[in-house]
Amino acid sequence: MSAVVWFDTSLLIDIESGALKGGAEELARMQRDGFKMLLPKHVETEFLYSQQGAQNLAKRQAFLQRFGMEVDNMASKVPLAQVRAWTDQATAAGLGHGDAKMVAHVRASAHVRNVRNPVLLSQNTKDISRMRLQGVNALRFEPIALKPKMHVAVHGGGKAIKPKASISPATGAPTRGAMFKAGLKGAFSAPSIASMIPDVILKFADRAAAKQALRNIQVKFIKEGFARGVAAGIMRWTEAELDANSKNRVSTLRLEGMGDAAGMLKLGDMFKLAEATENYAVDIGYAYAGTKEPAWKDQLRDKGFAFLRNARYHFGDDPEDLFEFEFISKLAWAIHNSTDAIIGPAISFD
Repeated sequence: MSAVVWFDTSLLIDIESGALKGGAEELARMQRDGFKMLLPKHVETEFLYSQQGAQNLAKRQAFLQRFGMEVDNMASKVPLAQVRAWTDQATAAGLGHGDAKMVAHVRASAHVRNVRNPVLLSQNTKDISRMRLQGVNALRFEPIALKPKMHVAVHGGGKAIKPKASISPATGAPTRGAMFKAGLKGAFSAPSIASMIPDVILKFADRAAAKQALRNIQVKFIKEGFARGVAAGIMRWTEAELDANSKNRVSTLRLEGMGDAAGMLKLGDMFKLAEATENYAVDIGYAYAGTKEPAWKDQLRDKGFAFLRNARYHFGDDPEDLFEFEFISKLAWAIHNSTDAIIGPAISFD
């Protein structure tokens, strides 16, 4: 599944005209890396059909075709009233009307595609911070080689990086193996999922509003935990590193909007459920990666690295940074399209 990124109008104009040095080369690299590069509907209108665009229509269409860039029509699947509401919200936040429409179209398309944190590449540094408050991950497009070109040292190949002294020995190895014995569908079958509900909130589990809230929390944290566990596996983390640096990372911010309509679930209860679910899914994701061949791990790792590079994420100068939570969380985000496709069909509440 390709990683998806969106482009704004001024960036496309600068690259197509040659005003942005290295821009075309960067697009070619993204194309080779398998990115799905999209134009929001409003950007298509400005880039191709404005007065300047119409005067250079054939040239600009050839430019889009050359790099496999596509017009994104997915926003049309979201009710127009909702897109307008997002546009008005972005305008009220200080964005110009054109940028507000663009952001609303990206947000709508991402909603349909089930893309979390949609990446919008832009040169509009003045408004990037405002765009980020409107449900998109706006990033500055910088066609320069990121540094360092770090050699990725991994456990089990070449010179291994030793775990930090503060890491305690793994305690979950037998549990990980037992949990995964029945495979993904067994690990995320109805009984297994039900077992993750803390006793303190079981009394609410049969009430319709609470049941849906519980399921929403569990699906979200199963997917995010599974992605993080797979990310740790493809980086050849040890079990000690997994236990010390990838668990117990739930925050109240990540739980926003997850409560039920009747308000039966308290924040503390939601926190316990999310943490238990995510920690479990981290283990399953790690175990799943452990069943895969090295070539599969390397391919998914390289895909994630390509996404992070093109999203302008700097890996850091110290190889030890690749064994910290901050990095593995970013890598999990970069590969979540692939991991969601794996884990989604295995989740069953029936």
